[in-house]
Amino acid sequence: MIARVVRSVALFVVVWPAGAGAAGNPLRAIDHISPTQTICANVVVHANAAIDSRNKADDALAAAIVRLRSNAFDDDLSQRGIVSDVVRFAATLADSSARGSAESKRLAAIAENDSHHASDLRTFALSLDRTFEFDRQISTLLASLPGTLQVRALRENSGGIASRSDANGRTEFGRGTIRSSDSDIVRLPAPARTSAPNAFARAIAAEIESGLKAVSNDESRAAAVVESAVTGC
Repeated sequence: MIARVVRSVALFVVVWPAGAGAAGNPLRAIDHISPTQTICANVVVHANAAIDSRNKADDALAAAIVRLRSNAFDDDLSQRGIVSDVVRFAATLADSSARGSAESKRLAAIAENDSHHASDLRTFALSLDRTFEFDRQISTLLASLPGTLQVRALRENSGGIASRSDANGRTEFGRGTIRSSDSDIVRLPAPARTSAPNAFARAIAAEIESGLKAVSNDESRAAAVVESAVTGC
């Protein structure tokens, strides 16, 4: 059964969309371990920090999907409010992915020097690190939304293909590619080039959802080994 989680975000209610795998995230902060096990305190600290980042990212992803599907992009005032929220979610994803990835890498380094926990701890760390990479890419995509909408409007008014460059990298809006650096490329959905703002926003939401199954699978892998990864010291 697909879990449906209702959370309060800002002034609106976020409901995990049907099919959003991350809604069933089994990861919870490690606050209870079997009394027969000894906790590895240094590992638990980093594992809980990574789990906290994962859960914050899941909330931001769910909220972004709901806002992008609000079908209110045709109204300028509503569009500004939605874009402001989406940019805020992008900032949350950027922060949680950076923090979470750092913790995952610390855990992977511990695994390299701990033969007792190596397998499970490495599985936990690498599984979560993959999810944080997804968050980072989606953060880049969401952060581009204001500029993308502006350039699309200019392009529609002029009848041409617009593009823009800045000091941080190149953004090729007319070709549906966001390039924030040579090694960081996110493909915009095809409607970015052809559809109205509402359809464009829904396409971005679908792009996010398409990656949630893999996120959910990696969260389940991490949850399956978390207790054995942080006990037995």
